[in-house]
Amino acid sequence: MKFSILSAAMLALGLVITPVMQPLQAAPTDKEKQVEAILELLSHLEIDNIGDDLFAMMAERTVPTMRASVPNLPEEAYAMLHEELSSAFKRATADLLTSNVRLYLEHLSPEEVNDLNAFYSTPSGKKMLQVIPMLMQQSLYLGQEWIQRLDRDVRQTWTERLKQEGYLKE
Repeated sequence: MKFSILSAAMLALGLVITPVMQPLQAAPTDKEKQVEAILELLSHLEIDNIGDDLFAMMAERTVPTMRASVPNLPEEAYAMLHEELSSAFKRATADLLTSNVRLYLEHLSPEEVNDLNAFYSTPSGKKMLQVIPMLMQQSLYLGQEWIQRLDRDVRQTWTERLKQEGYLKE
């Protein structure tokens, strides 16, 4: 096989440039590293399961609603609706994940993301992930009770004050 001078020069240039370019291409950028770390964090937080949970909630509400509004369809039609919902959610899950990554990029530094990943990899972090849903639910309940008591107390003291000031008769 004969090589021209140009072919030989191109081959030599390729041999020189390729080893230099490969590390540049293979090394992820800081942004890519940060996105990777955020995806790890979202995995710890099981954000990917939120789409499944939302799908279950939507299907639970949508299918009976459609059944009530269009009652004369065969069961296969409602199965098709369930399939359409499932398909739409699968397509939209990537968008939800992308939106979450953007949100975390906006509010957390790379160091904070790395610290959180390190924490959630520990036994204490894993325990926290297990109890957070229960803590949030109970905290919400406590908050609702607190608001109701506060509302009742404010209404009572306000009513008493209105009576004292003569705005209301006893």
